[in-house]
Amino acid sequence: MKDVGTSVPAIVLNFDSSKQLATIQIAIQGVGADGKSFEQPPILSVPVYFAGGGGFSIQHKIQAGDEGIALFSQRAIDSFISKGAGQPNPILRFHDFTDAMFFSGLRSTPNKISNFNTDGIGIYKDDGSQKISIKSDGTIEITTTGKAEVNGSEFLPNGIINCTAVNTGSLATGAIVAPTGGSGISIGSSDPNSPPVLLNGVNMNEHKHTAGTYTTSESAVSGKSGDLTT
Repeated sequence: MKDVGTSVPAIVLNFDSSKQLATIQIAIQGVGADGKSFEQPPILSVPVYFAGGGGFSIQHKIQAGDEGIALFSQRAIDSFISKGAGQPNPILRFHDFTDAMFFSGLRSTPNKISNFNTDGIGIYKDDGSQKISIKSDGTIEITTTGKAEVNGSEFLPNGIINCTAVNTGSLATGAIVAPTGGSGISIGSSDPNSPPVLLNGVNMNEHKHTAGTYTTSESAVSGKSGDLTT
């Protein structure tokens, strides 16, 4: 039974992202007939598992040294890897070490996740510097050390947008963007020393109109703004 492949911890030696195939090595040494331990040979062209279905997938970086678990197929997987499902399989290999599939994420204690999150669910960089976290109380927290970019045909926030740490002049530090009812929003700053609020290059701190005429109802605000004075 020792030559029957079932499952075993493994590490990545290299990864081809264009094919999603890796070269892996079994992470536990073998024992020869003479009783001496030996390092297992690399296993080539191993398909790497990424969760997905229905036209969607969860993708992440794979790099040399990543730990995981290797599962060994009941039958040879050469035809499946190269051509997909439903192919004839004339190769009489069963539970062979060459027919491995790699699932990343299984970790040894020396490589355990530091500052492990026990609340809710999330996607985290191992050092905690970047994360998307959904907490048990309903809070969604997004943290990054770089630029956060959102692309779409529309951006439809429903509630107060509170900007507490913006360091550019395009939106003041401590700025609060809040619905005012009807069709308007209020933009201001809680920090009197913050840079001016700019909209399309216009300084909102110095932008003034004379009084306008407005009519309000339960669902809308209509009317005409006053003349621009500055």
